[in-house]
Formats: sequence, C-alpha cells, structure tokens
Amino acid sequence: MTGGDIYEGGAIDISPETLDMLYETVTGSLGKFVVNTLSLPSRILSDEPVPTNKIPFYRRFAGEQSEYAIGKRYRKEMEEIGIFKQRFDDSKDLARKRKLAKDPLYIKMKLSKKYEKRIRDLRKRKRGYSEAGNESSVKLINKEIRSVQTDFLKVSGK
Repeated sequence: MTGGDIYEGGAIDISPETLDMLYETVTGSLGKFVVNTLSLPSRILSDEPVPTNKIPFYRRFAGEQSEYAIGKRYRKEMEEIGIFKQRFDDSKDLARKRKLAKDPLYIKMKLSKKYEKRIRDLRKRKRGYSEAGNESSVKLINKEIRSVQTDFLKVSGK
C-alpha cells in the first residue's frame, strides 16, 4: 500500500512499539487498564506467564511493590522525620521539647539513626564495588539496601 515490504519500510513506516507508546500517551492509565483487562483472558489461556503488574487490581491488593516504590516511600518517610528533627533541634523551650518527645515521629527519629547508618555503610561498599566494576555485587547491595528500607518502613508502621 505504501510501497514497503517485510524487509524495507514504505512511505509510512510505523512500528508497533510506536503505536503502543502513542496509545499509552493519549489514553494514560485508563488505556493501560483497558489493555491489561482485555488481554488478560488470552494470557491466561496461553502458556505465557502473566506478570502481576498486568493483572488489573491484583497488584494493589496482593502484588509486590517495585523496588522504586519502596525507595520512594522510604525517602518520603525520612524527609518527614528530617523536618521533625529540625523542629525538635531548633526548639529551645524545654516544655516544647517534652511535648515533641511524645510525638510518634520522635521514636521514628531515634529509630532512623540505626537504619540510616546501615544504609550509609552499604552505599559506601556499593561505591567500592561499582568502581571495581563488580556489577553483581552492586545488585546484591542494592537488594540489601531495599531490605533495610523495607524493615524500617515495617518498624515505623508505614
């Protein structure tokens, strides 16, 4: 139709990946939800494994969080604790400090010191491995960092 064949593109040559990206850009998460919902029966009937992030609603209730989501939650929690710590440290009034010491963030602030030290130590080791070009050890350290972050979030109730 446009002069192309399976070996050479024609006047109009658009890859399926480009069409997918265009569809996702235009329709957003609603479009992704529709695609995942409509393609689920065929994935289940095929021998192809179905990733949990492709099953609508499942990930929300039973799926694992991505490592990025854990890191994001951890950083958000640490930011909140950092603001509290600054407020606590800046407080000159003893009565105000006592009141702040009853805040749940005070306990989290105390707990966070141990976890932050552990993560600093891991990142230091990670830099050494990275400079040495040892990517498999870098991946293991990243996994351990996520584990420490997850432990902190569990202990802090987040």
